[in-house]
Amino acid sequence: MEGNRVAIVTGGNRGIGHGISVRLAGANMDIAIIYYRRKEEADRVVDELREMGRKATAYQADVSRPDEVAHTITAVGNTFGRIDVLVNNAGLASKSSTLDLDEEMWDRVIDVNLKGTYLCSQAVIPFMQYAAYGRIINLTSIAGQTGGGIGPHYAASKAGVIGLTRFMATELGPHGITVNAISPSGVPTDLLLDLGMQPSAQRPVRRVGTTDDIAAAAAYLASESAGYITGQVLSVNGGSYFG
Repeated sequence: MEGNRVAIVTGGNRGIGHGISVRLAGANMDIAIIYYRRKEEADRVVDELREMGRKATAYQADVSRPDEVAHTITAVGNTFGRIDVLVNNAGLASKSSTLDLDEEMWDRVIDVNLKGTYLCSQAVIPFMQYAAYGRIINLTSIAGQTGGGIGPHYAASKAGVIGLTRFMATELGPHGITVNAISPSGVPTDLLLDLGMQPSAQRPVRRVGTTDDIAAAAAYLASESAGYITGQVLSVNGGSYFG
């Protein structure tokens, strides 16, 4: 392999995305962060990655908008010269019951969590096909497997990510591209805490998961060692669900 692998991490400026960005940089990958809001956070993460000796850049985009995704992925390709890894981490959640959920919020969560995963994957595939190599890693959730307690829109979006992962794995395998999903249980990030939800340690391993637990799984699936693993949902949940 000539040159460093290049990874895109959507939502890489905070929470799980930040942890994944740092972990992949530690694996000698250059990092492109795509963020929606909080430019200051994105700039701080870029500085952190550059201090690690990696090439890093942040791009602002709404992953649910095809024009913004296409423009941003093209910019990443032009800047870095390649795209080897995509981590679809950007996500949105709001707590609601089925009866109380309004159509606008349903659409927005589905658009970011599911459509955004599809659009970003679609945009990087030509780069990966050209190189006959790629790793696409989609962040789903235990809610996509069990229903969870956040809301029907969130559960549906994350279940949809699992179906999308399996379809793309079948389609893209012949091109040297693996597609897998990571399914975390609740991790105490701002996204979850802002919903008033506190993860519980009542699971077999008797502790709450961390962003580094998720990042470690992403780093493995992004590695060359994981080349025979595709179409899988890796549950990182401390044993709270065996699915």
